[in-house]
Amino acid sequence: MTAADLVRLLDATQTSNERLKTAMVDYVRADTKVVSSLHILNFFQKLFLETGSLKAVSQTILSAEPGNSTSLIKQVSATTSAFQNISSTLHFLGTLTQTWILNWRRMKKVSEILMNEQNIQDEAKKELVINRGSIRFNNLFFKYPGSTDYVIKNFNLFIPGKAKIGITGTNGAGKTSLLKLLMRLYNAEKGEILVCGQNISDVSINSLRSKIAVIPQQAYLFNGSLRENLLFGNNEAAITDNDIDKVVNSLELQSLVKKIGGYNAIIEENGSNLSGGEKQLLSIIRCALKNPSIVLIDEVTTFLDKINENKVLEVVKKFCEDKTMIVVTHEPYLLKDLDEVIILDKGLIVERGSFDELEKNGLIFKNLFDYVENTKPKPLQNKDIAMHCSSGDSCCSA
Repeated sequence: MTAADLVRLLDATQTSNERLKTAMVDYVRADTKVVSSLHILNFFQKLFLETGSLKAVSQTILSAEPGNSTSLIKQVSATTSAFQNISSTLHFLGTLTQTWILNWRRMKKVSEILMNEQNIQDEAKKELVINRGSIRFNNLFFKYPGSTDYVIKNFNLFIPGKAKIGITGTNGAGKTSLLKLLMRLYNAEKGEILVCGQNISDVSINSLRSKIAVIPQQAYLFNGSLRENLLFGNNEAAITDNDIDKVVNSLELQSLVKKIGGYNAIIEENGSNLSGGEKQLLSIIRCALKNPSIVLIDEVTTFLDKINENKVLEVVKKFCEDKTMIVVTHEPYLLKDLDEVIILDKGLIVERGSFDELEKNGLIFKNLFDYVENTKPKPLQNKDIAMHCSSGDSCCSA
């Protein structure tokens, strides 16, 4: 999913646009101030030079000998040249105006990307009412705009409330596409999706996305305080530090907040001053503040090392204990404790069952994860390291 997708999934489009507008106004002001200073300086320099030039030409004309056409032609040529120079001065003012227009167009373009809903009409005003959090996909067909190939074909699946479901398959099988359809980043071409018996096309997009949380592959963090990052996409006015404390304590992440430096600590752009595991844990806290009934988890461990991965999975399990959970993953060990595993291939369910059932009898399941294991990079064995060192590489010498 793109960063713009994640902003929409967090139901934070309006907040992002407000931040964007503020940042762009500051940028335009600062940029225009610099450009204006240069243009104003150039303007007065040119004005001074051209005024002097015109004055000199005028004096020349007045002192020209009557009847001397050659002299008069030279004088007219000089005057014309002077006015051409004045036009270049006006050009500076035109460039200044263009700078304003260009910067505002840039801001408008980024805003359009955030607001783009893939031509989805959101005329529904109903609120999504969640009880246990059941989900039903009925006869679903979907292909991406501009494509002739369906990524989801006649897809049918019922997920009971509070169930823990895994969806797996090869790349391009349609796993993440299902999550995008559930969150209405796109609309299905045919079929329907029901959440607690309500067609998601009949409820407002904001209502839908405020009730379902997404934990993505990469956490979306921006330059700002820890508090601002945790509240991003949530009802900031209604959530106090005490509310955040309750969520942090329930997930046993007090030490993480303390390590970062508290809620006023500054997070750098894209969380560059944090580890991958810390960023994911903050993403989970942000989701928990939404208090969702349904949680979608998309390849959450992809960019984590084993230590961070274990911590993130421990927190995810605690967070989703009483919620409906859909886990999209390529990793077989993430599917072991789930109620059911769904295997997709080209948008179709080709195998399903518990992990134990599929491990014992699932031919596609076995082939899929044999392929996953065989395509993973293999760690160097001692004999490989010895062979590598014997080649004389300096990295092996200490």
